[in-house]
Amino acid sequence: MRDKIVVIGGYGKVGRMICHQLVEYFPNKVYAAGRNKQSAQDFSEETGGRVWPLVYDVYARAQPTFFSDVNVIVMCLDLISTELVKMCLQVGIHYIDITANGDFLEELIKLNKHSLQATGLISVGLAPGLTNLLAQQAVQDQGDVLQLDISIMLGSGEKHGPAAVDWTLKQMTHAFTNQKKIDFGSYLGKRATYGFPFSDQHTLPNTLHIPNVTTRLCFDSKLLTMLAATLRMVQLSKLLNSKKVRQWMIRWLDRINRGTDTFAIKVDAYSSSAHVQRCIIGNNQTRITAQIAALTVRVIYENAMPKGVYHIEQLFELVGTSNEDIQLMYKGNGTVYR
Repeated sequence: MRDKIVVIGGYGKVGRMICHQLVEYFPNKVYAAGRNKQSAQDFSEETGGRVWPLVYDVYARAQPTFFSDVNVIVMCLDLISTELVKMCLQVGIHYIDITANGDFLEELIKLNKHSLQATGLISVGLAPGLTNLLAQQAVQDQGDVLQLDISIMLGSGEKHGPAAVDWTLKQMTHAFTNQKKIDFGSYLGKRATYGFPFSDQHTLPNTLHIPNVTTRLCFDSKLLTMLAATLRMVQLSKLLNSKKVRQWMIRWLDRINRGTDTFAIKVDAYSSSAHVQRCIIGNNQTRITAQIAALTVRVIYENAMPKGVYHIEQLFELVGTSNEDIQLMYKGNGTVYR
């Protein structure tokens, strides 16, 4: 019987939050998986044994029998091959990916050319994820949208996992150009934002049928935003191509008090005759990512889902714009999950 939920990277920063939320709905069925046996066991003990530990090396060759009783896999790590995902979907195991690697997400979409027996859900998180859903909401309100601008403010004071920080630093070598002032509302005011290669700007033109989509980034710390832009302007950001430099930066950023955990997403949708704005401001983007992932697991676990790989906005809609209580509607039957 396929009834287990396996969170790969489940004892990491985001993974453990996902496990904590899932075990409330699926007691004795949630497993935190990873290569480090001790870390998995330690986290299991932290939960009082409610989350089970599981040792699994995601970079080793996939073995179908290992997942014979698994219903859903939640991937919190960056994969280098689609082999595991393809195997899961072909044998009937649902797959949810919370990572932000745009190139890899494109490779996952290509799996649709194969005969798949389960649902793959990608772009699940804050960006991409909540950005996609908020953009969809704006497009539905506006209609014939010609230009969609997504602006993201990340809380630089929140403690993120090393992998997430490393990914952001790697993108800096070809980001932070084309400054534009964005009004995030009366609470945050106007902020200087810069172009950043989030994957939603490449997927939303196809899923929402928008000719032009741009994504921009800033940090809640104006000083950190200015520093990133300056490094890019003088081309010192190329140093971040070095793994050693990025590791040093990760340690440095972890030690200093850089800002708060406040994040914001602003969507501006333009048609030939109107301009629609949508904005979400909240705290703890890690918690929001975990909440969105846990909600999608519940939907996939409890419903007969279409087979194939989909971006989150293709199967779900965002209900309301409150970050404190994310609500998703599953398009398949109109049920709202919160």
